Amino acid sequence: MSSTRSPLAPEGFPDLPAIPGVTPRIARARYKTWDRCDLTFVTLDPGTVVAGVLTQSRCPSPEVEWCRKALVLGQARALVVNAGNSNAFTGDRGRAAVENLAARVAGRLGCQPSDVFVASTGVIGVPLPIDKSEAGLDAAFQADPCGWEDAAATIMTTDTFTKAAVTQAVIGDRTVSLVGIIKGSGMIMPDMATMLGFIFTDAAVDPAFLQAALSDANLKSFSCITVDSDTSTSDTVLAFATGKAGNAPLASSDDAGADAFRAALADLCLQLAHLVVRDGEGGIEVHHYRRHRRRKRPQRTGHRDVDRQLSAGEDRHRRRGRQLGPCRHGGRQGRRTGRARQARHPLRRDPGRARRPRGDGL
Repeated sequence: MSSTRSPLAPEGFPDLPAIPGVTPRIARARYKTWDRCDLTFVTLDPGTVVAGVLTQSRCPSPEVEWCRKALVLGQARALVVNAGNSNAFTGDRGRAAVENLAARVAGRLGCQPSDVFVASTGVIGVPLPIDKSEAGLDAAFQADPCGWEDAAATIMTTDTFTKAAVTQAVIGDRTVSLVGIIKGSGMIMPDMATMLGFIFTDAAVDPAFLQAALSDANLKSFSCITVDSDTSTSDTVLAFATGKAGNAPLASSDDAGADAFRAALADLCLQLAHLVVRDGEGGIEVHHYRRHRRRKRPQRTGHRDVDRQLSAGEDRHRRRGRQLGPCRHGGRQGRRTGRARQARHPLRRDPGRARRPRGDGL
């Protein structure tokens, strides 16, 4: 967690309602030499369904592989998030750590290990210490429930501010709430930007419908942002629905209230994506591009080296200092040639400024 708050950060943390059937807790596993909570444990009532979108990296972390298999079943009872160690590129030792975490939580809750979802963020290449994860879980089991801001702070690494959003939708005669927390600052690239994001709602929905709605929302939000064109091994966005609102369950887009729910979920994802962009490492500006014929064209423009350099205070060595906002669907691609020409000479006058150090993962 950075001590310097991004100049693009919002003024404060939003007022998020409690979601019936969702209980977050935090604890200290001490994955790094810091004095802060770094393990988030969320219990979910029986009957909770889950959907997710995951990294497209060919080298996913053991946590991503675990979640990908568990998502097929569509059921969830718990979420564990580790901050400070991504457990990526760790082979069998990393997989064993994830399996141990899931089994330990399943034993506590009396559920199947596949009902436990795990995500990790932080240093790459170091296996998640099983002794520390077990100690952190044991502390979380005994901890009092916490608020959303504490949970959002606990999943952070290089982020400079906590990120969360809330929306509502009317389904029949019931109003359902959707809240989301997210972390992400560096290694942000289109087709799932580097992030850990978690969405919770009390709506009653079929898991297949929730998956379709989340996948569609992702294409218009998280998969349309870039900071530095670096893709992560740990990208994960999960949505959990407890069904406690008591609405008629949504199973297809033809159901009453389905459009309202999908619109609320898309709005929530877009809010969260904007927050990630606004916390890009070294960021001072946010730019929006419009799609022109092919969805990826503005993304390619946004993460070209020259475009990032011209946007970062006109310093070509601040390679991580610009952000690209979510692509707008329709219209023509934004033109910035005039600005590029104006910035050409200042770039040449300052060729020796040191490059900013890279972050330690997500």
